[in-house]
Amino acid sequence: MAPLGCRATQIFPRPDLFLPGEPASVDVEDQEMVFDDGSKNQHRIGRIAITNTIGQSGLDTYAAYGNEDGVRKKMPPERFMVAKSDLLIANGAQPARLVEKWVMELLKDRPVIFHDKTSDIKKFYHFDAAKFFKDHCTLIDTQELYSGLDGNKQPSLATCARLILGEEIQGMVHSPVEDSQTAMKLYLVDHPYDRATKLAEMKANGTYRKVGAFSMIYEQPKDTYKGKADKKTAFNTANPNNGSTKKRVRKLKQAQRDKATKFDVESESTHSTDDISTTTAGASATNGGITNNNITVESNTFNLTLGAGVSISNMSNYNFAPNSTGGGHPANHNTTSNGSTQTSTSSDKVPAPKKYRTKVDQYEAECVAANEKAKKI
Repeated sequence: MAPLGCRATQIFPRPDLFLPGEPASVDVEDQEMVFDDGSKNQHRIGRIAITNTIGQSGLDTYAAYGNEDGVRKKMPPERFMVAKSDLLIANGAQPARLVEKWVMELLKDRPVIFHDKTSDIKKFYHFDAAKFFKDHCTLIDTQELYSGLDGNKQPSLATCARLILGEEIQGMVHSPVEDSQTAMKLYLVDHPYDRATKLAEMKANGTYRKVGAFSMIYEQPKDTYKGKADKKTAFNTANPNNGSTKKRVRKLKQAQRDKATKFDVESESTHSTDDISTTTAGASATNGGITNNNITVESNTFNLTLGAGVSISNMSNYNFAPNSTGGGHPANHNTTSNGSTQTSTSSDKVPAPKKYRTKVDQYEAECVAANEKAKKI
C-alpha cells in the first residue's frame, strides 16, 4: 500500500495480475535532467504504470534517483503529476534501479503496448531497455497502428481515444495509469484477448501456475543489459570528479591527501640541502663566506678542505644557521690537521627549498595528475 499522500496507486509490482503471455500496456511520465555544463537535456522515468488487459494496475510507482553533481532535476508541468515531492523515498517513491528491474521482470516474454514507444524506451536510465525489449518482448506501438488518423502520421493518444474509442482522456491531468489503460483498449480493438477463456484453458491443461501477489523475483536475469554506454556512464566519463563517481576515485583522493600530509612533514623536518664545500688558502683568507676563526654555513653539512699551513684549530667557532638572521646551532665536529677535509653536521635540520611554493600548490598538482589518471579508468 502506498503511504499517505503518495499519488501512485501500486508502488510494488503485482505479477499475480498477469497471465503468462498476456499483453501488458506501459506508460511513462518523465523527469528531465539538466546538465550544468550545457549538454543537451535528457529524460528519465518519473512515474511509470503497467496495466493488464482488463485495466488492472500491476505497477504504478514513482522512481527516485540520487543527487548527482552537475545535474539538476527539472519537473514537467503539474498536470503530468510528477513533482519533486513525489520523487522522495519518504513519500513512496522506489529506487529507480529497482523500478527498472521490476518493469523488465513484469514485461518479460509477453506483448508490450506503448503509445510512442521510442520516446518511452529512451527514458530507461540504468539498463539497456531497447535491447531487453528486442530480446524478450513483442513491441506494439498504438501510434503506429493508427498512423494517419485525422491526417496525422503520429496522432496523440487523446486523439486516438476520441476518434477510435469515443472517450475523452487527459483532461486536467495526465495519469500514466489512464494512458496505459487507453493504449491497451486501442490495441484490443483489432487484437482481442479473452482473458477469462485463456485462464480456463490454462487451468484445464495444467499449465496455469498461480503466482503470489508479492512473489516478484527481484534478482535480474543473467543478461542484465548493462552493456550500453548509457547516459550516466557517458556523463561520468566526461566528468570524472562528478559526485556519482566518488566511490570509484575515493582511494585515489585519499592517496592525494596522504601525499600532501607527508609532504608537509618532510618539508618541515627531514629535507636537507646539498653539501657545501669550501677551500681556504690561509689563516687570514676569506673565501665563500668563511673568515678567520669563524665559519657561518646555511646548510646541514659542509666539507672544508684546508690549504697548506692552515689547521682546523684556527677556526674556533662554527655557526650553523637556517638563514642569515636566524641564529646559530652548535655543531658536531672533529679537529683535523691541515691538508685534509673536515666534515661537520649541524644538530638541527634545515628546511630545503620546496618544489612547490605552498602545500596548496602541491595538492593542486597532485589533483591534476589524479584527474588525468581517473579519466583513463
